[in-house]
Amino acid sequence: MSKLDAGLPVDVCILGGSMSLPGQSGGWPESLVRWMRATWPTSKINLHNGAIGATGSTFFALCADSRLPPACDVILLEHTLNDG
Repeated sequence: MSKLDAGLPVDVCILGGSMSLPGQSGGWPESLVRWMRATWPTSKINLHNGAIGATGSTFFALCADSRLPPACDVILLEHTLNDG
């Protein structure tokens, strides 16, 4: 939050299944970043979406670092459907 309030760049990173993938009109990650950009217009907010459809948390526990950039300010995990 302090980086956003200071107008600094922020990297938002997503890991999850198909619910986190962008759809035809975007998805929840894109909606979140649109809201963040409107709320903190002086910050450059980058979205890195490492989601893979039909994939649960076990997969990402082993290779999350290969799906995201080296530095993330916010990491959001979504495994609602694929972890039972």
